[in-house]
Amino acid sequence: MYDGAFPKKAWKSERDSVTDAKFFSIDDKKRQYSFYAKKAQRETSSLFTFLFPKVELKDKNIRYFLDGERASYDKAKEVIKVSGNVSFKDSRKYKITTESASMDMKTKDIFGNALVKGNGPLGVFSAERFKILDHGNRILLNGRAKMVINVNEKR
Repeated sequence: MYDGAFPKKAWKSERDSVTDAKFFSIDDKKRQYSFYAKKAQRETSSLFTFLFPKVELKDKNIRYFLDGERASYDKAKEVIKVSGNVSFKDSRKYKITTESASMDMKTKDIFGNALVKGNGPLGVFSAERFKILDHGNRILLNGRAKMVINVNEKR
């Protein structure tokens, strides 16, 4: 990930915090993303925590949105963990809700081990665990998965 997302100059020391934090960056594949939070705190040189985070990612012509009540970002692992009323949406009208989810910033895959519910143009689903892969083109549901497909939906 491009280090500009968390500029060193913004953090003067360990345990620094910023209110109404806004970070903008471009990853190594030239995908734009932005990160907003009511409060951002640097816990260590590579661990940051956030209150009411919102992540927006633009990949090709699709926009992805991930938000929740709390988050942590491990810069070394390039993983964002979001918890508390987590919502994932994209510009194709898919929406997923869960209590916790993680996003791998290298692959942009999103995954979680908490109950998930979702809906979109093709129908509704629920499961105990999930993975969103290939920029949202594949959703894997595991553990007591249920899906209702709208067969009359126009594509």
